[in-house]
Amino acid sequence: MDTQKKVLLVEKDNAIWHFVRSILKKEIYDLDFADDAKYALTKIQNNTTDLILFDCNSLGVNMSEFISLIKNSTDNMPGIIALTKNINDDVDCTQPAVDDLITKPLNSTELQYRINRVFDRRNMIDLLNKDRADSEALLQISEAVSSTLSSREILHIIVKKVASLFDATRCSIFRVAHEEKSAQVIASHDNPDIEMEITIDNYPEVKKALETGEMVIVQYILLDPLMKDVQENIQSLKNNAIVVIPIILKDNVIGTLFLRSVRDNKFFNEREIKFLKVVARIAANALDNAFLYENLESTRLQLVQSERLRALGELATGVAHNFNNLLSGILGHTQMLLSKDIDATIRERLQIVEKLVLDGGEIVRRIQEFTRLRTTKDFSAVNLKDIINDVVRMTELKWSGGHNTSRIMLRVDANQMEIPIVDGNATELREVFINILFNAVDAMPNGGELRIRTETNGKNVFVYFIDTGEGMTEETRKRVFDPFFTTKGSKGTGLGMSVAYGIINRHNGQISIDSELGIGTTVTVQLPISEKVIKEIECNYGLRREERTRILLIEDHKITLDVLAENLVNLGYYVQKVESGMAGIKIFKGGNYDIVITDVGLCDISGWTVSKKIKDMSSHVPVVFITGWGNQLSSSQLKECGVDYVLTKPFRIEEISAIIKKAIDSKKNV
Repeated sequence: MDTQKKVLLVEKDNAIWHFVRSILKKEIYDLDFADDAKYALTKIQNNTTDLILFDCNSLGVNMSEFISLIKNSTDNMPGIIALTKNINDDVDCTQPAVDDLITKPLNSTELQYRINRVFDRRNMIDLLNKDRADSEALLQISEAVSSTLSSREILHIIVKKVASLFDATRCSIFRVAHEEKSAQVIASHDNPDIEMEITIDNYPEVKKALETGEMVIVQYILLDPLMKDVQENIQSLKNNAIVVIPIILKDNVIGTLFLRSVRDNKFFNEREIKFLKVVARIAANALDNAFLYENLESTRLQLVQSERLRALGELATGVAHNFNNLLSGILGHTQMLLSKDIDATIRERLQIVEKLVLDGGEIVRRIQEFTRLRTTKDFSAVNLKDIINDVVRMTELKWSGGHNTSRIMLRVDANQMEIPIVDGNATELREVFINILFNAVDAMPNGGELRIRTETNGKNVFVYFIDTGEGMTEETRKRVFDPFFTTKGSKGTGLGMSVAYGIINRHNGQISIDSELGIGTTVTVQLPISEKVIKEIECNYGLRREERTRILLIEDHKITLDVLAENLVNLGYYVQKVESGMAGIKIFKGGNYDIVITDVGLCDISGWTVSKKIKDMSSHVPVVFITGWGNQLSSSQLKECGVDYVLTKPFRIEEISAIIKKAIDSKKNV
């Protein structure tokens, strides 16, 4: 790294040049020489110069003019020390642009002292200017925090200001939730509206900062061992350095301040790190406010929706009886007239009235239905897989191209996994799912694809209805659950999704909609797993959640991997999924796993090698082979490689559950 100070001596006397060169140490100063002002200006233009020593009589130009020419030749004004025989004869040399003045003959001690003093003064001025710039930046950031209630706007102002100070190629703020494997980019210096999800494993520097709660600095991005697993993705960033500051609130890491900048072999210094830490503390409250605001907004919308339903329920309760009496009177008189021998035109008009009255009665009935405030819940154990299968069969004519509708490609992923039981009313849940499915089909008048997918997190079951239809605007999405709101014109009553909202709310669940115009819509229904099921799992294994059996699952067929992992999670196990043998061995080294389940035929190395490596590291950990080769595996090879159990594909979840229990028991007996 080049740390030498570049000094230019402008002097006609060659003896002075040799004298100065003998005084200034080569390892500290890079000394150059010019014998007139014109030659000196050429050198200043072509090279960075930190200090100019000049003899006032050697310039050949007026001193003020010479200094003006220097200012015009470089963006960074060097320090200036004038050399003169008689200070009284060279008053022009004492102008403000000159840092110091030395009279001849030169004294080595004095010259060294004055050069050091100029550099010390300039360093102090640079630090003061940088501190002032930092203070001004922090003041601007603080003012921005006070000027708006929008957390996203505050965070964007922060990263934009930091990026400008550090000349950053990337300055972002990541938001993370506890134990999540992904993070959300909530602010970026070049995009005020950014909202992007990233996988934390692809950012090892961010991952380390989140895990340790400590700052992470990567000075040489291509040489740092931390970045070795993502080398292919960062080749273009070879001159960049990275600093990641955890954003901490109440001892919890809620995000990171991420800065990437071209440093040209210059390390992040103590002053810069201190500044970034202060910025991270300022960002903490703004980031927390972003969390709180989103939760508050979600709660507010739910309260508004509930209040609408409650108010409508009270209205329906007070009005329905009298309104039905009125409709009954109109219907009675209409039907009485229809029983007479009347003109065909009048009969046709009366039949229209009869139909309208009956439709009005149906609307009142549905208002009463979805606004009922029931305190008792006639719930029983419900298998959502059966509900979904029933709905698919019952609505086949709707989505299969019958009734003059375009054919919809329907995919149901729910059959590939075990779905935990929920407590609920099967009839009501069927009504909800049918309503959602019909809306999806109606949104695809020219055909499309509808996917029904399920997953669970151990506490809740999520059912996703994903269509490739017309989508909806943000304004429409916000009003979907409003009573009587419909996009179907005269074909819709505007009550279907309101009914669905009321039913799911009564099941202690949630229903939400994500949609993008021209792309499609996803409706998510979340229902809590039956408490009885959760207690049974805890009872069967006698384990608290943090004590669950930890399984390392290695399988290179992604569908098999995902389905098997989800089934094992449903059974109460903690599962770490891995798609290759080498990655599995690496993860096993850094974790504390109770059982390893691996396929035999992996894409990189064989299950035999995996088992042997696992046993070399932890001989007491059971290894289970899953294989499609049946009984062709050699028993001697199984024993040699330390394979404890073998399960032949295809297998039922009960079979692997039994083997895991057996493995747990065998481990306890060791």
